[in-house]
Amino acid sequence: MELNAIYTGLNIVIRKAHPLQDRAMIADFEQIEEFKSLDLHWFLYDYWREVVFILKIYPSLGDNYQTTYSPKQPYQGWCWH
Repeated sequence: MELNAIYTGLNIVIRKAHPLQDRAMIADFEQIEEFKSLDLHWFLYDYWREVVFILKIYPSLGDNYQTTYSPKQPYQGWCWH
């Protein structure tokens, strides 16, 4: 349950990443299997700074999503406007 919540939360954050600047992080996240704790551990070890930066830009990011969010939705990335 906790891994699912972490994975879902990261999926929301990663959707706000810049598609060019953060392409390595996005590609690595797409390779993570939801219930593999070591995958999540090493992803966060490698990209925690980028995740924190995105959270600073969008402090109320989690308020816009329902708890029934499906992590298999397509990537919606950076907004250019």
